[in-house]
Amino acid sequence: MKKFILLILLISFCSTDSSQVVDNSIQTSTTLSTSSTSTTTNVTSTTLPEILSEKLYASDLTIGDCFDYLDGEGYYFAADYYVTRVPCDTLHSYEIISIINYSSNDDTIFGEDGVPNLEIYTACEKSYSEIFNRDIGGTSTYITWIGDLENFEEDDDYLCLVAVFDTLNGPQPLSTNYQTYFNDKTQNFVSVDVNELVEGDCFWQRRPDVDLYFYTEVDKVPCNEVHSHEVVKIYELPYEIVDEDEMYYWTFKTCYEYGTLIYPLFYFEDLENDGIRTFALFDEVAFTTGDQTTVSCISYAYDSQDRSRAEHKNISFADLFSSLYLEPDGLSVPESGISLSCPYDYELEDDAYMSQYIITLKSLDIPVKKIEIKYVDNDKEFIVDLTDIYAFHGFDKFNTSVAIYESWYFYFLSNRDLEAINNLSDGTDYLESVDLVVTDNEDNIYESSCDDE
Repeated sequence: MKKFILLILLISFCSTDSSQVVDNSIQTSTTLSTSSTSTTTNVTSTTLPEILSEKLYASDLTIGDCFDYLDGEGYYFAADYYVTRVPCDTLHSYEIISIINYSSNDDTIFGEDGVPNLEIYTACEKSYSEIFNRDIGGTSTYITWIGDLENFEEDDDYLCLVAVFDTLNGPQPLSTNYQTYFNDKTQNFVSVDVNELVEGDCFWQRRPDVDLYFYTEVDKVPCNEVHSHEVVKIYELPYEIVDEDEMYYWTFKTCYEYGTLIYPLFYFEDLENDGIRTFALFDEVAFTTGDQTTVSCISYAYDSQDRSRAEHKNISFADLFSSLYLEPDGLSVPESGISLSCPYDYELEDDAYMSQYIITLKSLDIPVKKIEIKYVDNDKEFIVDLTDIYAFHGFDKFNTSVAIYESWYFYFLSNRDLEAINNLSDGTDYLESVDLVVTDNEDNIYESSCDDE
């Protein structure tokens, strides 16, 4: 993923560099002045500020240099690539933040290109943490490096550089040095441990490649600022849960109850696009020592290409859920009432465990009192109550709401045991029939069934 993102960075930033290519080693370029107090030089009849730019080998850069990339291809820069060094108060894409010394050893893992990129990257990332006293998570920062690509066995210096790429706004050329950008970006960050967060808190996970635990340090931010995760619900653990397996089952089921109206829901404009996942944050060590007596349900938006990676967002799931899931466009929905769309036979045969059921509620004149799914498995009926879940996310107040559920979710909410879940996944059990039953406040009942399809 680092390679993919960095390749985007290189392509995006490089596309803006061609105007700065110069033939001489030192050139003067000019742009229109917006300040009457700027240092200026006369060019014909227009007063312009003087901006120096210098074309040089990448290896000639030093700490604090800001520059744009002009030559070469790949996820890192060779020492003999050309770059254009510019003042940091003019638009630029990159800045050198550190120099690390590196040599490979017998345990070094080289990539297919013969370069130990991960080890050098990790050393640069460590240098970032030492300089800025935190990991890069939440800063929209990506790190790469410059160096000799021919011989990694001998000690050599490598230049570590940073670029800014926000998943909401794309590449961000800077007009300040990186330290100023960093200070502005993190000014509202509040460093707390995960166990200090409360319902509704939004935060940055500092290390996306490291799991969150009870004592993990994160950066809490206002939910209208860009963040990676949100605490949507916190539950007290039942006192009778003492076994670790019971704990995992209970916490997963409980958080999924509020999360998976979130998990299988996709953006309506493209059902194959990003979605939202909720997981139970529970630390067995903290549980064993008695420190953790609650479970936090944490949601994040994910990329369909990598569901483990949190996308950046600047809304609250709990407060502004409707801003993500608006009136569906292009989906077939009833003019009024309810509908249940069930999977095709071939979908059930392919994977009954993950087959999807689509529930649509549209323009009911009277507020909804109860939303239930009734399904039959091995001639026995089970009931799934979705009322609280819909109310929690405000779906009961939407003119139209569309939710996509997978079969196993109904098993979870109907208090089936772990064996039943496994039976569904291995095909021993299956949903013989599924009905959607909605009751309004005047006890009018609306029904839709897979049998109606």
